[in-house]
Amino acid sequence: MSEEKLSPFGKKMFAVTVIVTLVTVGILTPLLIWAGRPCQISAPKSNDWEEAFTWMRTNLSADTNIAAWGLNGDYIHLYSNCTSLIYCGMDDQTLKGLVGRQFMATNESESVEILTALNTTYVLVSWSYYYPNAGGNEGNWQSMIQSAHDSLSGTKWEIAVSERWNETSEKPTCEFFNTTLWKMITYGEPFINSGTDEALIEALIQQGYPLGYFEARLNWADPWVPNPYQGEIGQWKDDAGHLWKYHNPTLGAGMIDDGMQDYDGNGDDDTVGQFANLVHFTPVFVSSGHLVKIYQINY
Repeated sequence: MSEEKLSPFGKKMFAVTVIVTLVTVGILTPLLIWAGRPCQISAPKSNDWEEAFTWMRTNLSADTNIAAWGLNGDYIHLYSNCTSLIYCGMDDQTLKGLVGRQFMATNESESVEILTALNTTYVLVSWSYYYPNAGGNEGNWQSMIQSAHDSLSGTKWEIAVSERWNETSEKPTCEFFNTTLWKMITYGEPFINSGTDEALIEALIQQGYPLGYFEARLNWADPWVPNPYQGEIGQWKDDAGHLWKYHNPTLGAGMIDDGMQDYDGNGDDDTVGQFANLVHFTPVFVSSGHLVKIYQINY
């Protein structure tokens, strides 16, 4: 029906419908685009991914290959000038398995050997410090193991799923905490022992301190999280029932003294030390919220 044939009432309704539609589209479309942005990997909102893209565009050439996993590879393709070795939906399962294997290697030299063979010197990892399983590698490392197991069978890089992950309990084994991925995730981060101040970590979470949940994962039993955070389920014990901090390196052997760190302002040193457990990789970019890190092979 054309507008000329509408009654006065019909014309008003038509105009209202058009206005409502335009307003709705105008409001919802930006919101949907915003919600789908890769920077929205955690709440509260962070700019860590934008920082990473800016750094890559500024410091890396367009032909730079980067080893990343899952959607991180797609983000690199879409928003930076670099190329990810793998991305979602790719057909080359052997390449995908090799990238997964280098993340899951428990000897850094193996990771370096694989990356060198793939003509790659950079690795990107992400971690959802604010909330468990909000899109970081802590939520998809199991797929790295599975991919390496499925596509590298019969090669020297073959890996058994059970070596890193207990599929029954769905928790990491002790070997997981020796992987290159875990070292990259934790490198440079402070460690707060809840035995020193039980309320400190909870206070950091409540105040939105970026590493609050990281410290909680190390210190707390799964799935206990105090109010108002009940319902968040983590993998906060290994398959032997140990807290994650059980696997922390010792001072002088993968952990360094990070000096005086007083988060609660009571005059005490709140940290045990700082993770420094990588040998063959150097961090070249760490986002302000520590959600995205890029490493370069250190020859």
